[in-house]
Amino acid sequence: MPWTFTGKRKRRRKMGKKRMIGLLLVVLLIFGGCSGKDGEAGKEAETNNSMVFGMSQFQANMDPAADWNGWYVYMYGIGETLVGFDMDMGIEPKLAKEWERVDATTWSFQLRDDVIFHNGEQMDAQDVKYSFDRALERNPRATDLTGITEVEAVAEDQILVKTEAANEAFLGAIADPMFIILSKDQDPTAIETNPVATGPYKMESVQGNEKVVVNKHEAYWKEPPNLDQITFRYIKDGNTRAMALQNGEIDGANYLPINQLAAFREKEDYRVLETESLRVVMNFFHFENPHLKDPLVRKALTLAVNAEEYGEDLLDRSAVPAEGPFPSSLPFGGEGLNKESFDPQKSKELLAEAGYEEKDGKMMKDGQPLVLRLAYYTTRAELPILAEAMQAQLKEIGVDVELESYEGLYDVLSSGDYDMALYSVNTATTGDPKGYLETYFTTEGSTNFARYSNEEVDRLVEELDEESDPEKRHQTALEVQQILLDDAASMFLLTPKLNIVVQSDITGIEMYPVEYYLITSGVDRLE
Repeated sequence: MPWTFTGKRKRRRKMGKKRMIGLLLVVLLIFGGCSGKDGEAGKEAETNNSMVFGMSQFQANMDPAADWNGWYVYMYGIGETLVGFDMDMGIEPKLAKEWERVDATTWSFQLRDDVIFHNGEQMDAQDVKYSFDRALERNPRATDLTGITEVEAVAEDQILVKTEAANEAFLGAIADPMFIILSKDQDPTAIETNPVATGPYKMESVQGNEKVVVNKHEAYWKEPPNLDQITFRYIKDGNTRAMALQNGEIDGANYLPINQLAAFREKEDYRVLETESLRVVMNFFHFENPHLKDPLVRKALTLAVNAEEYGEDLLDRSAVPAEGPFPSSLPFGGEGLNKESFDPQKSKELLAEAGYEEKDGKMMKDGQPLVLRLAYYTTRAELPILAEAMQAQLKEIGVDVELESYEGLYDVLSSGDYDMALYSVNTATTGDPKGYLETYFTTEGSTNFARYSNEEVDRLVEELDEESDPEKRHQTALEVQQILLDDAASMFLLTPKLNIVVQSDITGIEMYPVEYYLITSGVDRLE
């Protein structure tokens, strides 16, 4: 959360005769949009009322209930949920116009009566039930985050949702795009390529792992979309995305490399949008690795890495050191936690306490050097930089690190085929601490890639289900975070900033802390 492609360079030929100008214009109109693959010059064919957007990550499978695919379905403007987040991470209505908590474990939702699917059918409660049931069946995170046991359509415009236990993060949980509402009448075998949903744009085509094209949904329930068509191109390399934007091949791009932003800020032809993210860049320790089972080793490795230097210098102030598992900007993150600072000398002392001896600059135990594999993925520009920096700093305490680069890391993490892994995690997709803590750090968490287990963490996270007072919830979350820091459950490195750069004639794009909000009906192109 992996594709590569190559392309050919186009050649331009100078026409020497006036009578050829008309022919040239026709040729340009016909072939100017015949874009090949990543790195190829030439913009997609478009009218003046369309946009081409370069994506740092890409998903061609459009089934919102599968894995994290729903994030892309939402980004592309195709799907919507019952409720969502505002700029301040408060809950706001989307396809549900109002709701009521009937009792501790029952929620009632009143649906909008003016929502039309891409197939022309009106949305009703049976569609919502179908979509919720499907997400619960196909995505383990759905049950982890919500605890839903039953969804009942009690009227055409009303559903009841029951949960196994009280869940104070429930509304934020169903805002996750895996709960995008789909038409129950569509062909289920076609959802991966053409989901029939309610967003301002509907699927036109998917071309391999290269691009997705969406067209205006004329019957959209809010204000009609301004653009007729949007093309999303997968351009994996950040520098290539920046070059494509400078060359006019695309109209906007997300997550450009930090060293490219200054050039765009200086030009009136572009707008640079930035916001602090809800992400934390983590380094997972695989607890089944014989070296990393030892908390002394995990703590030693953590103290040998200078995250403050990384954010300030390597990433040019585009990230800040993480004080813990959550960004400090969140009410339940950072403040009050005790996190030890960079201390390579103490790192060596801890390794010595764990039975390692330094010989010829290498930490040895039982005649074997301490060698660890560090996996990372390349679609987030900061991760390769951090991986190389970590390799260098850990070498200074006698630990050899072998770097393993991937285009995507989810399958690697799921298989457990790694020792350490750099991963950028959106920590507050529900606007609440429980979801992230439960899925990543409880013993049975669906994305507990590290195989970490602590009974006290499990107990405290379970308590979050029963506590409705926000201050007490935040305090419990801080207790969990301190345990994770004391255990060196993971290495919590940085909170990165997010960026989008667009041509100055593109308006209506706003940056939310929640990353899956990108395209709305308000996106427009100035004439």
